[in-house]
Amino acid sequence: MNHSLFKRLVSFLVIACLLFSSYGVAFGASASEISDIKGHWAEDEISAWLDKGLIKGYEDGSFKPGKLITRAEFMALINRSFGFTEEAAISFHDAPAGNWAYAEIAKAVKVGYIKGYADGTIGANNPISRLEVAAIVDRLLGLSDNENVPTTFTDSDSIAVWAKGSVDAVVAKGIMKGFSEDNSFKPSKWTTRAEAVVTLDRAINTQAVTYDKAGTYGPATGKQTVNSNVVVLVAGVTLQNMVINGDLLLGEGIGNGDAFLNNVTVTGTVTVQGGGENSIHFNNSVLVDIVIDKKTGTGIVRIVAEGSTTVAMVVVNSPATISEMNISGSGFANVNLSSAIPAGTKVTLLGEFNTVNVSSQQIQVDLSKGSIENLNANANATGMALYLAAETQINKIILNAVVNILGPGTIVAATINIPGSTIQTPPQTTTTPQSGNGGNGEGGGGTTVVNVSTITVTSSGDAVYVVNGATLQMSATAAPANATNKTIDWTVTDGTGTATIDATGLLTATGVGTVTVTALNAASKVTGTKVITITTPTLVAEYMNAADIAAVRALLDANALELTLTDYAGLDVTGKTEVATALFNTRATITTKAFIQTTVSAAIISAKPASDARIAEAETAAANEVITEDIAALVEDTIKNGNVSLNQVITDLELITTGQHGSTIEWSSDSEAISANTGVISPSDSGNSSVTLIATLTKGNGTPQTKSFQVTVLKATFPDDTRLKSLNLSDVTLIPTFHPDIYSYSATVPYNVTNTTILAESLNPGGSIHLNYDLGVKELEVGNNEVQIYVNMASGSYYGIYSVQVYRQSEEETAAMLAQQTAIEAIESYTGEDIDLIETLSTASGGDSVIEENVALYIVAILAAEDGALNSEDKINDMIEKVNAIATIESFDVSTDMDVLYELNKATGLDTAIVQNHYSYRAAIIAAADGELDTSEEIAALVAKVNRLEDKSLSALVLTNVTLEPAFSPDIWSYTATVSSNVYSTTIFATTTNPKASIHLNYDNGIKQLNEGQWNEVQVYVQPESNNYYDIYTVNIFRESGAEQLAVVAKIEAVTDADSAKLITIDDLILATGHNYVTVEGLEAYRTAILSAAEGSLDTVDEIISMVNDVNDMLYEQGKS
Repeated sequence: MNHSLFKRLVSFLVIACLLFSSYGVAFGASASEISDIKGHWAEDEISAWLDKGLIKGYEDGSFKPGKLITRAEFMALINRSFGFTEEAAISFHDAPAGNWAYAEIAKAVKVGYIKGYADGTIGANNPISRLEVAAIVDRLLGLSDNENVPTTFTDSDSIAVWAKGSVDAVVAKGIMKGFSEDNSFKPSKWTTRAEAVVTLDRAINTQAVTYDKAGTYGPATGKQTVNSNVVVLVAGVTLQNMVINGDLLLGEGIGNGDAFLNNVTVTGTVTVQGGGENSIHFNNSVLVDIVIDKKTGTGIVRIVAEGSTTVAMVVVNSPATISEMNISGSGFANVNLSSAIPAGTKVTLLGEFNTVNVSSQQIQVDLSKGSIENLNANANATGMALYLAAETQINKIILNAVVNILGPGTIVAATINIPGSTIQTPPQTTTTPQSGNGGNGEGGGGTTVVNVSTITVTSSGDAVYVVNGATLQMSATAAPANATNKTIDWTVTDGTGTATIDATGLLTATGVGTVTVTALNAASKVTGTKVITITTPTLVAEYMNAADIAAVRALLDANALELTLTDYAGLDVTGKTEVATALFNTRATITTKAFIQTTVSAAIISAKPASDARIAEAETAAANEVITEDIAALVEDTIKNGNVSLNQVITDLELITTGQHGSTIEWSSDSEAISANTGVISPSDSGNSSVTLIATLTKGNGTPQTKSFQVTVLKATFPDDTRLKSLNLSDVTLIPTFHPDIYSYSATVPYNVTNTTILAESLNPGGSIHLNYDLGVKELEVGNNEVQIYVNMASGSYYGIYSVQVYRQSEEETAAMLAQQTAIEAIESYTGEDIDLIETLSTASGGDSVIEENVALYIVAILAAEDGALNSEDKINDMIEKVNAIATIESFDVSTDMDVLYELNKATGLDTAIVQNHYSYRAAIIAAADGELDTSEEIAALVAKVNRLEDKSLSALVLTNVTLEPAFSPDIWSYTATVSSNVYSTTIFATTTNPKASIHLNYDNGIKQLNEGQWNEVQVYVQPESNNYYDIYTVNIFRESGAEQLAVVAKIEAVTDADSAKLITIDDLILATGHNYVTVEGLEAYRTAILSAAEGSLDTVDEIISMVNDVNDMLYEQGKS
């Protein structure tokens, strides 16, 4: 990505971060209030943009996702979402200065992602096509700068040549897609509001990795490679052990806080837009270019290089402090103070600098500590104030502008090409165009020497790697081209690797690791450097050059390097991938087999616990699956062992101990009638035994599961036993199923069954069977036939009789039955073929409920039914009734009468329609538009909506210091409670089940005062969302009497004469009743009533209140007369 584009992206991320963290929706409705995006394919993206304030809905509460978006509206979306604010001067005929779109177009033109048409317009109000969207997004993100795979849409030929590369780029990035139904792109199709939001959302998400929360990022050991741009938006972020193959932005959101880079390599540009006077730290890091570009007025930023940090170039566009501390690397080698630095501001340098170029006017530069090998004051540096602190030194300074140099620091050699500068401490040597060299700058007859200002070091093929033992030719280019002396001396400095270099720049690698190649022009004392990595050949190089994690995994699995891979084979797939990932992330620094061994061993140790846990989890899951499958396979037939069924067991059961898939089965029995784990039965002499058999299935670490079987062990046989062991009648199905204890049965047979053969076996081996039919064959007449089976006791003294009533159908009845069965099979297998569906349904249902007008609805219901859902008369009748109910509801109007609840519950197959909402359902059905209630789901939704609108229930009711009796339930409307005398009031807290329902309390602040010694009624009114009639929850609370009230009640009850009556005061009566309606005027009347009351009639608060009320009523009537 080019630098300008990166700045645009950064601008967006910073603004977006500030916007989203400061407030929610900036304008318009929130996503929860929008009516027409629920269930829309772009609901998630539209909701996110609405809630972030990047787009708004309409005043009527809609968003209109399908509405076409104009070019101007699309520009506004881009500007808002990417944070573009700067405007260009524009003059388009269709966007005058007063037009709302003027500013948005001006921003778009300033950024450069859109241009006008040749006729002087920009098409502000025109819809925007997909082709134009692709081109704008491409320009915005610079996508087609990279090679992209050509698209192969069915309409590729209709994509304009000028936009083909843009379409390829946005499709390759997944920002735009084709239409799946025909694999077309539809370049001329207009873009909707929803499509615009989704496209820009995808565009934003393809960009940089962003850190917007304080914390440490990157592995504690090894290296993480990030193949994209990186943005830091907040203070307190530490990046460690990373290789960033892209640009890095330290954004404005850092403010005056700190940011740290520890052991980080950045191959692109590091841009510093945030930080304060003690902020940005680069430790043991390798950086190419740093650009300091903090906004005017936001203060000075300080950047610090520590440890082995190497920075090729620092470009300063704003006030800054550049400092080296405890440096072992080359630090900040070259610094350019650009013309963008505001006049009157200051740059402070502390460290050892190779070259400092100054192109800014009227700024102050302080060399507070260290030295500068070469300082060039370019022609634009007029008015620079340079301060050299004590013990600082500039070895060579070239002045091409008038400057002011102050301070005691040393200047070894100065070339002054423009007269007029002031230098407080004279240089040791001065050269001017008119004078020769002299210690004090005086003399004449000198010559002009053009010095080398920069040296660029390159290598053959721009290689940065060389295999150990091989050579690499280095080259150096000195600038300017007309420099007097461009002689280069070569040196190489060992880092983690070793190498030699000859006078021609031929580098010979002698040890694995990194080395720094330096090209020196001694005459100008200017150097250029390049870091070269020396790699190990053969197998180690394969690890270094592995294309991805899978390639590293393949190398580990093959183990061609013969590493010691203890526990590697026992890892699961994820664990092995984690080991490969750890090695892949450090491949750039791999140099030896020993290094690989160390990294792999540590990664295996790290991965093993989680891998073991996953393996155990997988084993448990597999065991659970086996148990579940064996539970399903363990059925009655598995264990009944020759018994007809488990409800008539007469022989031992076969209780298997191993499931079909290998689980272990243990049995338990709650009765001695069956022995657990053997299945041996012990019949009771007194009657049948009901037994619960429980099978417990286990497998390894799986969760045990149980299955219960209800078994009836028949009573033990005895001499007078007349029970049958089995009974079968050919071509006859007994109802109920045969059981030895059931003596009476019925059955129906078709017309073609003319007889039945009886086969019976006595349960008592000594018993016998007697049949009054030749050869046991009973002839069957049309109509009712009784079959009797006599079972003789072993003694022959008496017998029992089993009776079967067999009804043989007439020929017509059988034909009707077969026709019905044929019709049922036709309905069950129906796929839309041309049949008389009304006749077939009538025959299958056996009734007359089929309505011809509903045939289309029947077809839909039959085709939608699952297999087996319509394979009986009852199921087909249910379907018919449901369809009829739907049709009745859909056609219902004010002139029609129907059983609303019945039809609704039939139509939905639910019982959710309730009687109290009857009239609301009716009104909602009448109000529904045609076609809105023609499916079961739509009717169920109507019922649910009405239920919600009419819901008058509470989900919670709490009264402080009160325990409800019974405990609260939404369906219980009346409660009681008792509280002690020291509970003077209770606060009511109630929550409605429907959040849009409302609560009304007739108490200030929801606080109900409680009268002592009395029942106190609390009422909670719940108004439904529909504002129809309310319901009331009632709580009656008895507040117990305190000692004082009990004493005064006793005092009143104890009155026996006039003297004791006179002792009763107004305060006594108020305390006894808890009310203020006791009047002074009525005191004598109260006393008289107390004196005349029968003994025991005023010994409770309620009785005294009743007395006071009676007296008050009497006084009122007397006053009227």
